Amino acid sequence: MKHQVNFDTLSRALARVMGTFGILVALSASAVLVACGSDGGPDCSVPGQCKSGLCSDGVRNGDETGVDCGGPTCAPCVCGDGEYLDAVTDACATCPAVAGCAAVQCTGTDDATCATCATGFEDDGAGGCQAVDACVGDPCGAGATCVDEGAGAYRCECPAGAWDDGSTCAACAAIENCVAVTCTGADDATCATCAAGYVDDGAGGCTDAGPCADEPCGAGATCVVDVAAVDGYTCTCPVGDYYAGDACVACGAVANCAVRTCTGPDDASCDTCAPGFERDGADGCQAMQGCAGDPCGAGATCVDEGEGAYACECADGDFDDGSSCAACTPIEGCVGDVTCTTADDSVCSQCGAGTFGDQCAACTPIEGCVGDVTCTTADDSVCSQCGAGTFGDQCAACTPIEGCVGDVTCTTADDSACSQCGAGTFGDQCAACTPVSGCVGEVTCTTAGDSVCS
Repeated sequence: MKHQVNFDTLSRALARVMGTFGILVALSASAVLVACGSDGGPDCSVPGQCKSGLCSDGVRNGDETGVDCGGPTCAPCVCGDGEYLDAVTDACATCPAVAGCAAVQCTGTDDATCATCATGFEDDGAGGCQAVDACVGDPCGAGATCVDEGAGAYRCECPAGAWDDGSTCAACAAIENCVAVTCTGADDATCATCAAGYVDDGAGGCTDAGPCADEPCGAGATCVVDVAAVDGYTCTCPVGDYYAGDACVACGAVANCAVRTCTGPDDASCDTCAPGFERDGADGCQAMQGCAGDPCGAGATCVDEGEGAYACECADGDFDDGSSCAACTPIEGCVGDVTCTTADDSVCSQCGAGTFGDQCAACTPIEGCVGDVTCTTADDSVCSQCGAGTFGDQCAACTPIEGCVGDVTCTTADDSACSQCGAGTFGDQCAACTPVSGCVGEVTCTTAGDSVCS
């Protein structure tokens, strides 16, 4: 018996099937974006209902505000020490600074308090820090005055004629015929002021003024008792002067000299040359030759900067360690130049793929990335080429397509396309072919209206 197919009826039936299928696909696509295990969320045991890696892929992606946290889908971010969760951005932000504080805590921008004050500071009772008064408790011994130097430091000062022995102010050793003694320890007492009728003996003590009692020396000179002298005394002048019989007179000039000496107007000589100059072998000074004698170590180049000054320059990748040019510490992943000033401060001018910063730290990996990962911080990794089934610079998973036996490709979460559909389906969405009544083989089709039974 032959049957006449009513195509109008068949078309209306197919439309109802496709309408129902479209609703299911739309519901499936929206369900994918709901977090697994959340109230009303999809069952992760059912294939195709959960977005792969959502909130657990070790990468900040999608609508997350932190790595695998924050946003409308993932659990709230847990912030570290010195951070708070910003209610506007749902991301961790740094607490405002508190002066003198080593560890700050807060829940927002207006309530920062100090958990641990820095060295030399203490809790001020109001959430902040104040400088420690090091002299509280009178740490100095008896007779000493405590002087607070800030940041928890102090020093003990003893009165004139005494010295700090570590526990108290001890009197300086007595000096005969002295009315004002100074010292820094038990064995170095010297006289600052001799008693009337006595004068400095030139060795820190006092001696009978004798012939110096009437102050026979002229202006600027000091009378020193000298039993070997004809008059029993000698008149001495400060360094740089000589005694002219009735007063101290400046020695003659010596070019480029800092300290000169003389015994008269015509015999000035230099004792200490000015910076950049050295003794000339006679009584004067000559300019130092900065690079003479190759003062720089092995591998360094000496640069004469004039007036005896010089600089040692090392080649790129080396630094001057004080005796030679030593190699900078290498930086793994650096493809540019490494520069440094010490063994501990190497800096890279250009890092290779997958690294960032002047230390070439590794970028955070992106699962599914088959190209290069680039970044400028640990939290902004970007993939240049994602593998099959993923999309975007974070390689997020494409929405699965039921019935697809080939590769699923997409540019967003809502435009997945299948490269090859399984039996009984067609198109890049693998829609079901219209069933053929009585068919016990495979049904194939290219559209909903051209099903063929094998």
